[in-house]
Amino acid sequence: MIDITVNASGPLFNGTSAAILRQAIDDCRTRMGNVAEEVWQAYMDASFKHPTGYYQSHINIAQRGRDLAVNDAGVIYGHWLEGTGSRNFPKTRFKGYAAARRATQHASGMVLEECQPIIDRAVHEING
Repeated sequence: MIDITVNASGPLFNGTSAAILRQAIDDCRTRMGNVAEEVWQAYMDASFKHPTGYYQSHINIAQRGRDLAVNDAGVIYGHWLEGTGSRNFPKTRFKGYAAARRATQHASGMVLEECQPIIDRAVHEING
Protein backbone atom coordinates (compact mmCIF):
# COMPACT_ATOMS: atom_id res chain seq x y z
CA MET A 1 0.00 0.00 0.00
CA ILE A 2 1.34 3.45 -0.97
CA ASP A 3 0.11 6.59 0.76
CA ILE A 4 0.30 9.80 -1.26
CA THR A 5 -0.51 13.19 0.22
CA VAL A 6 -0.92 16.28 -1.96
CA ASN A 7 -0.94 19.69 -0.34
CA ALA A 8 -2.51 22.32 -2.61
CA SER A 9 -1.89 25.80 -1.28
CA GLY A 10 -1.20 29.29 -2.56
CA PRO A 11 -3.14 31.85 -4.59
CA LEU A 12 -4.08 29.42 -7.33
CA PHE A 13 -5.85 27.18 -4.83
CA ASN A 14 -7.14 29.60 -2.18
CA GLY A 15 -9.09 31.82 -4.57
CA THR A 16 -6.88 34.92 -4.52
CA SER A 17 -5.47 34.43 -8.03
CA ALA A 18 -8.47 36.17 -9.63
CA ALA A 19 -7.87 39.27 -7.51
CA ILE A 20 -4.17 39.23 -8.42
CA LEU A 21 -5.04 39.05 -12.13
CA ARG A 22 -7.64 41.85 -11.82
CA GLN A 23 -5.04 44.04 -10.13
CA ALA A 24 -2.50 43.27 -12.87
CA ILE A 25 -5.04 44.26 -15.53
CA ASP A 26 -5.80 47.51 -13.67
CA ASP A 27 -2.07 48.21 -13.32
CA CYS A 28 -1.56 47.62 -17.08
CA ARG A 29 -4.49 49.89 -17.90
CA THR A 30 -3.07 52.65 -15.68
CA ARG A 31 0.44 52.21 -17.05
CA MET A 32 -0.73 52.43 -20.65
CA GLY A 33 -2.84 55.52 -19.89
CA ASN A 34 0.26 57.20 -18.48
CA VAL A 35 2.38 56.06 -21.43
CA ALA A 36 -0.18 57.37 -23.94
CA GLU A 37 -0.26 60.75 -22.20
CA GLU A 38 3.55 60.95 -22.08
CA VAL A 39 3.90 60.02 -25.75
CA TRP A 40 1.21 62.52 -26.81
CA GLN A 41 2.97 65.26 -24.83
CA ALA A 42 6.28 64.32 -26.47
CA TYR A 43 4.77 64.51 -29.96
CA MET A 44 3.29 67.91 -29.17
CA ASP A 45 6.63 69.14 -27.78
CA ALA A 46 8.35 68.05 -30.98
CA SER A 47 5.69 69.37 -33.37
CA PHE A 48 4.17 72.59 -32.06
CA LYS A 49 5.74 75.66 -33.64
CA HIS A 50 4.47 78.26 -31.13
CA PRO A 51 3.20 76.45 -28.03
CA THR A 52 1.38 78.48 -25.39
CA GLY A 53 1.09 75.61 -22.93
CA TYR A 54 -2.68 75.95 -22.66
CA TYR A 55 -3.57 73.01 -24.88
CA GLN A 56 -0.91 70.72 -23.43
CA SER A 57 -2.01 71.56 -19.89
CA HIS A 58 -5.47 70.18 -20.69
CA ILE A 59 -4.30 66.71 -21.75
CA ASN A 60 -5.56 64.31 -19.10
CA ILE A 61 -6.47 60.73 -18.34
CA ALA A 62 -10.20 60.23 -17.74
CA GLN A 63 -12.09 57.20 -16.49
CA ARG A 64 -14.55 55.89 -19.10
CA GLY A 65 -16.39 52.99 -17.51
CA ARG A 66 -13.71 50.38 -16.83
CA ASP A 67 -11.34 51.96 -19.34
CA LEU A 68 -9.10 54.99 -19.29
CA ALA A 69 -9.10 57.58 -22.06
CA VAL A 70 -6.44 60.18 -22.72
CA ASN A 71 -8.09 63.33 -24.05
CA ASP A 72 -7.78 67.10 -24.37
CA ALA A 73 -10.69 67.91 -22.01
CA GLY A 74 -12.69 69.25 -24.94
CA VAL A 75 -10.45 72.22 -25.77
CA ILE A 76 -12.32 73.93 -28.60
CA TYR A 77 -9.43 74.03 -31.08
CA GLY A 78 -8.18 70.51 -30.40
CA HIS A 79 -9.66 69.11 -33.62
CA TRP A 80 -8.00 71.89 -35.59
CA LEU A 81 -4.60 71.14 -34.03
CA GLU A 82 -5.05 67.44 -34.72
CA GLY A 83 -6.08 68.13 -38.32
CA THR A 84 -9.56 66.64 -38.08
CA GLY A 85 -11.49 69.91 -37.78
CA SER A 86 -13.79 71.38 -40.40
CA ARG A 87 -11.49 74.42 -40.76
CA ASN A 88 -8.39 72.45 -41.72
CA PHE A 89 -7.16 71.85 -45.24
CA PRO A 90 -8.60 72.62 -47.81
CA LYS A 91 -10.15 75.68 -46.08
CA THR A 92 -6.74 76.61 -44.67
CA ARG A 93 -3.27 75.37 -45.52
CA PHE A 94 -2.82 73.95 -42.00
CA LYS A 95 -3.20 70.17 -42.14
CA GLY A 96 -2.79 69.63 -38.39
CA TYR A 97 -0.09 67.94 -36.34
CA ALA A 98 -1.79 64.55 -35.92
CA ALA A 99 -0.03 64.26 -32.55
CA ALA A 100 -2.86 62.27 -30.93
CA ARG A 101 -3.09 59.83 -33.84
CA ARG A 102 0.67 59.29 -33.93
CA ALA A 103 0.81 58.93 -30.15
CA THR A 104 -1.97 56.33 -30.24
CA GLN A 105 -0.10 54.29 -32.83
CA HIS A 106 3.18 54.60 -30.94
CA ALA A 107 1.67 53.70 -27.54
CA SER A 108 -0.22 50.74 -29.05
CA GLY A 109 3.10 49.27 -30.10
CA MET A 110 4.44 49.59 -26.54
CA VAL A 111 1.79 47.52 -24.73
CA LEU A 112 3.80 44.30 -24.50
CA GLU A 113 7.00 46.09 -23.48
CA GLU A 114 5.24 48.14 -20.78
CA CYS A 115 2.89 45.46 -19.41
CA GLN A 116 5.15 42.40 -19.50
CA PRO A 117 6.81 43.22 -16.13
CA ILE A 118 3.38 43.70 -14.53
CA ILE A 119 2.12 40.36 -15.88
CA ASP A 120 5.38 38.61 -14.88
CA ARG A 121 4.98 39.93 -11.34
CA ALA A 122 1.39 38.67 -11.16
CA VAL A 123 2.33 35.23 -12.49
CA HIS A 124 5.16 35.02 -9.97
CA GLU A 125 2.76 35.97 -7.16
CA ILE A 126 0.20 33.39 -8.28
CA ASN A 127 2.82 30.68 -8.51
CA GLY A 128 3.83 31.46 -4.95
